[in-house]
Amino acid sequence: HLNDGLVLYLPFDGNTDDHSGNNNHGTATGNLNFSDDSIKGKSAHFNGTDSYIRFLNSTQLFESEFTISAWVYTHGKGGEIFSKYSWGAPGGGKGFTLSLTTENGDGTGFNGSTLFPCILFNEGWYPKKYPTYTLTNNKFYYVSTVYDHGNIKLFIDGNLVSEKNINSNSLNNSFDLLMGTYFDHNGQRIVASWTKHTFSGLVDEFRLYNRSLSNSEITELFKQKDDTFADSDGDGVIDQWDSCPKTPKNSCVNNKGCSCDLSLISEKGSVSQGKWKTYYTTVDNAYSNLIVKIMNLTDDVDLYVQHGNKPDFDNYDCRPYKGGNRDETCDLKNSGDNLWYFSVYGYKSGNFSISVKAKR
Repeated sequence: HLNDGLVLYLPFDGNTDDHSGNNNHGTATGNLNFSDDSIKGKSAHFNGTDSYIRFLNSTQLFESEFTISAWVYTHGKGGEIFSKYSWGAPGGGKGFTLSLTTENGDGTGFNGSTLFPCILFNEGWYPKKYPTYTLTNNKFYYVSTVYDHGNIKLFIDGNLVSEKNINSNSLNNSFDLLMGTYFDHNGQRIVASWTKHTFSGLVDEFRLYNRSLSNSEITELFKQKDDTFADSDGDGVIDQWDSCPKTPKNSCVNNKGCSCDLSLISEKGSVSQGKWKTYYTTVDNAYSNLIVKIMNLTDDVDLYVQHGNKPDFDNYDCRPYKGGNRDETCDLKNSGDNLWYFSVYGYKSGNFSISVKAKR
C-alpha cells in the first residue's frame, strides 16, 4: 500500500534517479554532492548557494491531496526543501512547498530552522498560517506533511506535532518540481540562479505522493529506518515493495518490481484473400520471449512467424492455426538480434489487429 499514489521516491544513493517506477528522474544543478552522512546509503547534500534538483512537471496530478516525507538535516539557513509553486504568478499562484524560516516567519528562503508546509491558492505566503515545528540544526528528523482537502498535518519522527485547516482548492499547476529552491516571475526564473542561496543541509529517502497518507502509514514509513531497504534482485525496487523478487538486475520493471513488456508492434491491418501482409522488427537479445498475437478478426486470417526470414506455408517457427475468426497467439523464445517476421495470410479477406511484445 505504501507505493499507492507514489509520484517520486529518491533514495539519493549517488544519483537523483526516481525509484517510484514513474521515471520522474531529476537533474542536479550546481555543486550537489552525495554524503555518507545519511539514514541509509547516501543522502543528497545541498550546499546552500547553488545546488538544487529539477524534475519535469509530472503526469501525476495533485488535485486536493499530497504527502511529502523525507529525512531532513538542516544547517539553519532557511530555504526550500521542496516546491511545486512559483512566486509572482498571477493572483499569487497556486501550489505547495515544504520550507524553512525563522520562528516568527520572517526569514523564509534565507534563514531559520522552523519547518512549515505551505499550500497556496492565489494568495500571499504567510508561514504563521500553517503548521510549524522548529528543528534542531545538524540533526536528522523524519519530516512528513499531509494535505487533504484543506486539512494540513505536520509529523516529526512519525508523530503528529501540528495540524491546521485552510481553504481547499485544486493544487494543479504547470511548474516543474524543485528541491532546494523555487521559481519566481511566474515560473520564468529559478530563485537560486540570482540569489545564490538554496537549502543548506541533507535530504534522504524523499517521497512524494499525490494522495494523503494516514497517520499509521506515516508511522510505518518512519519505522522503516530500522529496515535494511535491501534490493535483493537489483531491479531498483526495494524488497518490501517488490512483488516480483526475482527479476533480473537492471531489468525493466513497474513500481511493484515486476517485469514490464516492451511493445514492438501494435497496429490494425487488413489482408485480401490469398494475399500476405508482413511485419518485421529486431528484438534485443536482452529479451527472452516474444508474444505475437492477432485479434479482432473479421474473418479467417492466419498468423505465421519466423526468425531471420519471411515465413511461408512450409517455413515458419510458429503457425497457431485456429480456423475462423478466432484469435491466434505465438509465444516464442527470442533467438537473437536478427529480424523477426510476422505474416498474416488471408484465407479469406479480413481485418485484424496485431500485437508484438518482448518480455524479459
